[in-house]
This record gives sequence, structure tokens and C-alpha cells, in this order.
Amino acid sequence: MAAGCAVLLMVAACSDSAEEPDESAPSDAVTVEEDGTQVVDLRETEDYRFNPESPHVHTGKIRIDMTNTSQAVTHSLAFKPDGPDEEIPFINPGETKSIAFSIANPGEYQFFCTFHEQLGQRGTLTVEAP
Repeated sequence: MAAGCAVLLMVAACSDSAEEPDESAPSDAVTVEEDGTQVVDLRETEDYRFNPESPHVHTGKIRIDMTNTSQAVTHSLAFKPDGPDEEIPFINPGETKSIAFSIANPGEYQFFCTFHEQLGQRGTLTVEAP
């Protein structure tokens, strides 16, 4: 019986390590269109958070499709000065808006809600080489 339990524990341990995420892959919130554009499905919520807060993409063409899932709070999306110039100045509850841009250099690009940054509504777009 003890030997059977030991085998089950070893199988469980092996399966856990095999399921570790590939950090170099785009995040689950990212899809890739036929033309190679990486589309980030970004959502804003009433609890002043982005979901996901840290999407990962590769260098190249990127589009952010942002949906405001809150019932009553208007949000926005802007990047810090070292990031893309594109922004969404406001997005009302229930709306979806998009911005598109290209990034050639890997790095971390900080984004935030201009209305709620002081409440912690910020995130990081991590761009890696393919």
C-alpha cells in the first residue's frame, strides 16, 4: 500500500512540474491574428484593476481591445512616457475600444487609468523578443 502511495505522489509531482507556464509565450489574454497582430483582451473593472494586469506579448504589431466591465465607472488607458503614444482617453461602462501600435524593442511598458492611477489602477505590458 505504501509503495502505491509513493508512486501516486511521484506521478502527481511530475505532472505538476510539466504544467509550468512558458514565460516566453504570450499570455492567455493574447491571441494572434492571421496578419501577425497580437491582440490583448484587456478588461477594466469597478474595483479599479486591469485584467490582466501584466499581459505578455512579443515585439511587433499589437492591438489592445479594452472592455469596461464596470456598471457605473468610466475608465481610460494611457502609457507612461516611454511607452506607445496611443491611448484611450475614456471608456464608458459596457463599451469596448481599441488602440493599435507596433513595438520594436523588448521591455516593460507601464500603463494606467488616468482617472484612477492613485487608486492603484495600473499594469505592465511585457514585450519580449520572439
